[in-house]
Amino acid sequence: MAAAFIGGFVVFGIVYSFGVFFEPMGAEFGANRTATSALFSITGAVFYVLGSLTGHLSDRLGPQVVVAVGAIVIGASLVLTSFIGNIWVGYLTYGVGLGVGAACAYVPTLAIVGGWFVERRNTALGIAAAGTGCGMLMVPPVSTVLIEHYGWRMADTILGLCAALLLTLCAVVVAPHPRRR
Repeated sequence: MAAAFIGGFVVFGIVYSFGVFFEPMGAEFGANRTATSALFSITGAVFYVLGSLTGHLSDRLGPQVVVAVGAIVIGASLVLTSFIGNIWVGYLTYGVGLGVGAACAYVPTLAIVGGWFVERRNTALGIAAAGTGCGMLMVPPVSTVLIEHYGWRMADTILGLCAALLLTLCAVVVAPHPRRR
């Protein structure tokens, strides 16, 4: 349950922090609103399209492997985005990269919670899913402070490294429920 809470916190917190990155990124690249918002659109599309695939991979390979891949991909996508020179490269590093990493990190951590709880399953799932809202509430203001102090590029690097660390911890502790082992 804790891994699902943290996974949702990190994934949704970072994905929905895009709003505070929108203006500085768009201004730096001289991109219009449509071109800049495509970063978020691509992320969302990739994340939601790949959700069923990462769930299937988690069943086949184990959630530890898929969440570990998510940790690496999210961290790398944000760090790589901090080095881009054109917005179209961000469509790959941020849009596709963050979408793939988010699907790998979030879906398996949330999906296994139900198998661990027979009694109070809905309570456990509710607590686990609350991580998404907490992340969306807390990460954007932190991102704003990071951008104000260090710029959007360093903020992406810091968020990427923190996300990789937290999601790696999730990968270490997440396990399929006992009936699936």
